Amino acid sequence: MHKKTAVYFMTVVSASGVILSFYVQYFLGIPPCLECIILRYSYLLLALIYPVSLVKRWIISIIALISAEITAVSLWGVFGYLGVLPNPCIESCPIGLSAEVGEILSFLALLGGILSLLSSYLLWKKVNSKL
Repeated sequence: MHKKTAVYFMTVVSASGVILSFYVQYFLGIPPCLECIILRYSYLLLALIYPVSLVKRWIISIIALISAEITAVSLWGVFGYLGVLPNPCIESCPIGLSAEVGEILSFLALLGGILSLLSSYLLWKKVNSKL
């Protein structure tokens, strides 16, 4: 896979996470909880810095850190909705009545975080193989 293709694909995935969070808030009328806000701005940051990684190689390590944070926060949300871990965001989550929506959103965020972690690893590997 070409580096540019991976970067553009992950920029679209990250931007989709931001668009989805605004859709849920403004079109479905569900205000975001703390977990949702953290994930929203983490994905926004990724959408902005993925293209920069084409020019600045060291950005890939920042992408990996943000991706790990997204994965950890969304995994905490998924485990909270499954009842495995206590998660205070779930109790205060405005979705409350429809836990399925929150669970799906947390799972989608987890999927995006894992994709971003994998792509940052592949980008890092590709960049370091050229050195």
